[in-house]
Amino acid sequence: MATYIDFSSEEEQQQSLARLLGKIKNKGKEDAAFVDSIIKLSEQNQNVELFAKLTEESSVLFTEAIENKDVEGFFLVVCSLLKKLGVEAVHQLTPKLLAVVTQSTEDKVLLRLRILNNMYNILDVSPSDRYDIFAAAMNFALATRNSELFIPHFKDIDKRIKEWGIDGKQLRDLYKKITDIYKTSKSAQAYDWTVKYLLTFDNEKESEEATKAAVTAALDVIKSPDLFVFDKLLDISAVKRLEDNKTHSAVYQLLKIFVNDTMDAFKAFADSHADFLKSVGLDRDQCTRKLRLLSLATLGAANREIPYTLIAKTLHIDEGEVESWIITAISEGILEAKMDQLKRIVIVTRCIQRVFTKAQWKHLADNLDSWKSNVQVLLQIIQNNKTKPSQHLEKLGLKP
Repeated sequence: MATYIDFSSEEEQQQSLARLLGKIKNKGKEDAAFVDSIIKLSEQNQNVELFAKLTEESSVLFTEAIENKDVEGFFLVVCSLLKKLGVEAVHQLTPKLLAVVTQSTEDKVLLRLRILNNMYNILDVSPSDRYDIFAAAMNFALATRNSELFIPHFKDIDKRIKEWGIDGKQLRDLYKKITDIYKTSKSAQAYDWTVKYLLTFDNEKESEEATKAAVTAALDVIKSPDLFVFDKLLDISAVKRLEDNKTHSAVYQLLKIFVNDTMDAFKAFADSHADFLKSVGLDRDQCTRKLRLLSLATLGAANREIPYTLIAKTLHIDEGEVESWIITAISEGILEAKMDQLKRIVIVTRCIQRVFTKAQWKHLADNLDSWKSNVQVLLQIIQNNKTKPSQHLEKLGLKP
């Protein structure tokens, strides 16, 4: 593949950019006055003003019938020249470039995203400005419903955060944007980033932003049809404070039910809070479905064999519906089990843990100790069996 290298001087490149813009503005006729103004600024070494003027006029590139590669090339040259001017120039002109590139969310969206990506990679002289470009690109991806395209940029986000040196408020805004992108993409990782976002409020007093974030997070996990383990939320300060909040205490109460309670508690809550469920956008039937699956997880964690009668009673269903709910729970990854239809029991081999407290850690430790003991016994049996043939040959007067 051939590579084109532009050996022209910086002044010549600046004039070429000016001529290109001038022709586009004048429908193919060169704008001599505009080109002369750029030349004058170049001669006076007023580079920041020069690029500010080029940037202001560059919005025309997105509205005229110009090939995408030419528009992208224009901004590549602008960024390359701008980088040579140093940190201060980049800092002054980055907001202007971002405003032009992101001013429309309707036309040439993918082109604009490519230009934002190029800006981030080329204008690497100022970490803080790179963060601004990254944040602007995230906002644009969200606004244009292209959030999936941005997700690969999060694989090394911790390294990027260190490079940017952003403050606490910027970090919170970043986590919020990442959470929104994962939520828009309906990704399971939205929950993990929600937790990170909420943790940024841990060392602060109660605030409207923290309360709103906690309420939203609680309702999101309750509504999510395929998220079944979210006990971390109850350990976060912003969420804990909802318990004593007169306006939102019911949200906290409902969240606790979904974290570690069963259908009995939900039915009692729903019967006494029918208007509340509707007011926060919760559908009782959908909540009931999720609580039944979570109740099965609770039964599976406590029992290796579960009678159909106990399942029916716990889930508030007819006994004839038990098998369909078990199949659903297996397909959702909540249980690994088999049904004994003759004995009318469910034999559980594995199930999710809705909460993981000290009791669960102790249970896990006990299981590991038991496994370790069993392995040692097995190894001893193998060792004994290895020595028996030798002993038998020795008794016969033969060498092993």
